[in-house]
Amino acid sequence: MRKWPALVCLLIVGLNAANASNIDSLLQKLATAKDDTAKVLLLSDLGMAYSLQNMDSSILLLRQAADLSKKLVFHRGYVAALLRLAANIGLQGDPKEEERLVQEVLQYSLKHGNDQWLGKIYLKLADINQRNFKPDSALHFCSLAEKANLGSGNEYQNWIMFKQRASIFNDQGDLESGAELPGGAAADRSKNGEERPRLRAVRYVVLVFHAKKLA
Repeated sequence: MRKWPALVCLLIVGLNAANASNIDSLLQKLATAKDDTAKVLLLSDLGMAYSLQNMDSSILLLRQAADLSKKLVFHRGYVAALLRLAANIGLQGDPKEEERLVQEVLQYSLKHGNDQWLGKIYLKLADINQRNFKPDSALHFCSLAEKANLGSGNEYQNWIMFKQRASIFNDQGDLESGAELPGGAAADRSKNGEERPRLRAVRYVVLVFHAKKLA
């Protein structure tokens, strides 16, 4: 167990170095990019990269990606940028704005027929409601995600949905219902409801990494 802190520190150093190199490369490409869909993707990728180092810059870049996508009527770019932006807003501790942005993405996707995104959007809303201690609403969005995924044939997203639903049941103390879900949905928890060591390790890395950024 004592090896974990050292391993985490090494992982963080490696991530920072690789991310800095990625940011430099993306900035060079952005300097000569035209206002087209390729620039939208560059802005989104930069936004994601900066989310590991400078959240304010990340949010600014993702807003620029969303604005340019809307101007170009680039539906996929708009939805992706806004979902990433919502996730960053959530990390900054503003769940209401995070949910508002995801709802905006949902309405946009329904209006423009972007059905392939609906499963992911509903899952995001399920996650937000679970974190806000609204299990009934979270399960409702899981059901909507399941229908959307079945309609689009997205089996992977449906597997993620089952894991989300199992997690909601586990939070409510209903380990039996969570364990009965298909796709190994309860695989991250043991029979007594405790997180397995590999999942605890992942959560530990994430917590340490964000604590380092806020220090």
